Amino acid sequence: MFRRCVIVSVTLCVLLCHVAAINAEGSTKCECAAFNANESDKPLPSEMEPILVQNPMNTTCSEEDARNCELLCIELVKVGKDKAPEILCENLEHMALQPSLWSRTCDGEWKYSGLTCEKKICCHESKPVPCWDE
Repeated sequence: MFRRCVIVSVTLCVLLCHVAAINAEGSTKCECAAFNANESDKPLPSEMEPILVQNPMNTTCSEEDARNCELLCIELVKVGKDKAPEILCENLEHMALQPSLWSRTCDGEWKYSGLTCEKKICCHESKPVPCWDE
């Protein structure tokens, strides 16, 4: 059900901003990002700018923490999905987008979560509006 429109939004981190952070020496950030799937058949975040990036927790660079980061990003999207169009459009003037969710730790490579909004989100004057082509 949540796959109808799964995107990253600012509210996601607000909803769970008190996630316990790892305060170990050498810790770094877990990042959740929305990239526009419309820009490519197969999004390549290394060549694209994210629409929005959130840092919900500090982490270490272990494989286990990278997986925990990805799972946290997915859960945050589930929690905040209803507010996501408004929050994304707040940060954009005019745009049609089809966001997909990616995560990374330690400034490494972005990893696709498998979640992409099935329908476009259209923004006009920083507000969500119906898309003309749907």
